[in-house]
Amino acid sequence: EKYEVEVYNNNSFSILLNTYTTTVPQMTYTAAQQIADYGSAGGFIYIRVYQISALVGRGYSSGNAALLIS
Repeated sequence: EKYEVEVYNNNSFSILLNTYTTTVPQMTYTAAQQIADYGSAGGFIYIRVYQISALVGRGYSSGNAALLIS
């Protein structure tokens, strides 16, 4: 079981900035990753999360999420 976390540019979810993969249902989004994706740390991030199984592959998105990181 894996998860993919897609990070988008803004709330339009029109430009994919990065995709991160994790094998547990959580992820630490480091300050270095935030700076690489957005140019600074903190503020809103825009993500979609997908679960990936060995049998089915990539599932449907969890939906759009906007999170405030401080």
